[in-house]
Amino acid sequence: MRKETWHFRKPDPVVLALCALVLISCLGAVGRQGRMRAKEMVCLGNLHQWGHVFESYTQDNQGNFLSGAGAGSGLWWLEPLWPYHQSPRLSLCPTATTLPGQGKARSYARQAWKSMRHVGSYGINGWICNPSPYLPPNGSMWGRAPVSNCWRTPAHEAADKAPVFSDMWWVDAWPRATDEPTTIDLAIPDRPNVDEMERICMDRHNGAVNLLFMDWSARKVGLKGLWTLKWHRSFDTTGPWTKAGGVEAADWPEWMRDFKDYQ
Repeated sequence: MRKETWHFRKPDPVVLALCALVLISCLGAVGRQGRMRAKEMVCLGNLHQWGHVFESYTQDNQGNFLSGAGAGSGLWWLEPLWPYHQSPRLSLCPTATTLPGQGKARSYARQAWKSMRHVGSYGINGWICNPSPYLPPNGSMWGRAPVSNCWRTPAHEAADKAPVFSDMWWVDAWPRATDEPTTIDLAIPDRPNVDEMERICMDRHNGAVNLLFMDWSARKVGLKGLWTLKWHRSFDTTGPWTKAGGVEAADWPEWMRDFKDYQ
């Protein structure tokens, strides 16, 4: 019987180096994804805690949200809610790593804001306010009208679809169904403070942001899904930026086109 002889070639060092680079790259990608997921979960945990803050405030105020009265730059909600948590860390998503005074982040998704003594990366849905009863229904709240759109209390059938608080690059936003997404995902929006959904629609969590709702649940919502939520009483959830409203893939800015579609 013929005896077989096996001959092993010495591995090519170039091939080994390439294989090592591919392995390191794959492990690095897994590591990045894990870190991103961990930050996302910390962010959701923060918003769950904010749910307790808002719930406690409404319980202490006859079931009503904040009046909206007070100083600008978000101080109208930052100061009244401060006694309910007194935790600066609770106001920061770990993805928003560029703090005020440390330079400008390339994307608002990485930028935190500052208002007097407060620093954060979450903002309030201004339409939750409980404005003064002396304001007429078509009156204005911080320049946004009509006040008849304001939720006033969290006791609504749409509570699980009505945002209270969210990832945001500014202290507040008053979204409308006709608001357009920014055409560029940069820290200098092309229409600042005009279409306020821009303050929320940013790529903070892999094509999504985290939100707190009126039923005190917190969850991740894809950016295109923001227009399907009930931001105020008469918000059209089948508006022009929804599939039900006729939006086409080509209508979305290029940086958003590959993100998940919503009805």
